[in-house]
Amino acid sequence: MTTTANWVANGASLEDCHSNIFSLAELTGIKWRCYSFRSSGEYGPVISAPAQDDPVLRSFMRCVQANLLCVWRRKIKPDAKELWIFWWGEEPNLSDVIHHELEERRTEG
Repeated sequence: MTTTANWVANGASLEDCHSNIFSLAELTGIKWRCYSFRSSGEYGPVISAPAQDDPVLRSFMRCVQANLLCVWRRKIKPDAKELWIFWWGEEPNLSDVIHHELEERRTEG
């Protein structure tokens, strides 16, 4: 047994880590946009397509390379995905990272 207050069973300690967005910015200053595949049925490319051929995943990879806080998720409809991009302060230029087949989806908030 150790006397260290921050000791956990696997030996890891998070005392010097900031692992969530609340450590990075004030909550009221967070802004976001949501993008999805542009089509009448909101379906994206076939689910088994390589990531470089999927507009959402391709845009996600570009956002990560541009150091933008982002996440993609599957929607309820089959083969449908969304890309969420978050920032605070001045809005980033997204024209170089968002695939031309994606369109902004209006969200409440």
